[in-house]
Amino acid sequence: MQGEVVIPLKYSLTYPFEDGLAVVVVDNRRGVIDKQGQIIIPIMYDDLMGFNEGLSAVENEGKYGYIDINNKLVIPYEYDSTISFTEGLAAVEKNEKFGFIDRLNNIVIPIEYYSVTWFSGGLAVVNNDDKFMIINRSNQVVKELDYAMVFPFINGLALVYDNGKHGFIDKNGDVAIELDYDDIPFIDPFKDGEWFYINRQGKRVEKKF
Repeated sequence: MQGEVVIPLKYSLTYPFEDGLAVVVVDNRRGVIDKQGQIIIPIMYDDLMGFNEGLSAVENEGKYGYIDINNKLVIPYEYDSTISFTEGLAAVEKNEKFGFIDRLNNIVIPIEYYSVTWFSGGLAVVNNDDKFMIINRSNQVVKELDYAMVFPFINGLALVYDNGKHGFIDKNGDVAIELDYDDIPFIDPFKDGEWFYINRQGKRVEKKF
């Protein structure tokens, strides 16, 4: 038995549905459809990231702004790159530096960092002068970190990398899971030639490849 086609096969690329909407691509232009295949956002943008917290970053002629679900431009095209809104803030780039804006386009955290992650649990990871730091929404440094690479917080833990090994830190910047793993693609640790799962305490669990 074959599944019924509910959306015609007319798009060159379709992204997964999130909250009932999906980004689609035609002739290198992007728009948004709903689950009935109705076009919600016209297929007109150079880039369109998908909606999060009611807004989507879009690109036009090399600059990024944000639209709402009615395709109204609510934050003008003035940024070199962007990250979707999380916890009311979005990371934006200008002149190869990053900071954060709110939904009214107010600069909440100065555009002064070399790199940033999205906010999760009130915290973000930023990099300045090759030094990673955890900051809060007031741009206060929670802790400076001494790792080669630090990834975004997810569910209270951030993946870190140093000296060829991976582990996790908690919201205080303390080691939650020791840097014992050769690779951890966010969920599946690799050690001693084997992939397997661990829990939040770093203990190996039964499910494995």
